[in-house]
Amino acid sequence: MSMIADKEKKGIARSNSRAKRRETRAAERDKKTPPKDPKKLKKELKEKQQNKGGKVKGVKKTKVPCFNPYDSKRYKKLKTDKERKSFLDEYSAQLKRQQDAINNMSPEDFKIARDAYKKNKRNSLANKTQEDFRNNTKDDIEANIFDSLKKRGVPTKDAKKMAKSKADNILNELAALHEPDMVAGGYGQYAPKKMGDTGINSAIGGSWRGKRIKSLDSAAKEAIDNGLSDAKMNVQLELCRGKGKK
Repeated sequence: MSMIADKEKKGIARSNSRAKRRETRAAERDKKTPPKDPKKLKKELKEKQQNKGGKVKGVKKTKVPCFNPYDSKRYKKLKTDKERKSFLDEYSAQLKRQQDAINNMSPEDFKIARDAYKKNKRNSLANKTQEDFRNNTKDDIEANIFDSLKKRGVPTKDAKKMAKSKADNILNELAALHEPDMVAGGYGQYAPKKMGDTGINSAIGGSWRGKRIKSLDSAAKEAIDNGLSDAKMNVQLELCRGKGKK
């Protein structure tokens, strides 16, 4: 009986030893990898659910009525295929940045921005930031032109005058871009992101009214009603596929 008891004791001791080693290893892992904050875990889980398979789960994609650049006065004045292609490429690029900016917002944030715009129209803080952005851009352009002229041997006085004139001409063709446009959810994002073709910027800005902006408002409302207020917007903005097509 004593031999059996000894074996049992040894078995229990080995079992306890293995359990102790497991506890030690677990403690060491915990030290190396501290537990994540519950809120962070919840957020990560939600993002995985929303982005499973590369698609936003639960937020239906909204295809906004296509933007038609062919009716703009600027496009109609273009005479060569090269000019028209350049115009359409820039139009498409600006539209893509608008889409990305909107899709980076939650439906709740989009609705808040839209409500603020409906109440106040243009954000009063935008004018100053836009003016500062334009002035800083002009200074950079002017400085680059001046340096280039000086390297070519142009006298300082003449280089300053020429640089200022050229910078003014360049800025006349550019606008400070808000992404997204203030009317399309950018009320709180009033600081310009970059400069772009002023004619195209105006054309896109004037194209939101009507069905396009209504489709965005409806998409945000539907997402909020479905419990996805803190998900991401999922809209598609694109050019009409051909002249005269909608």
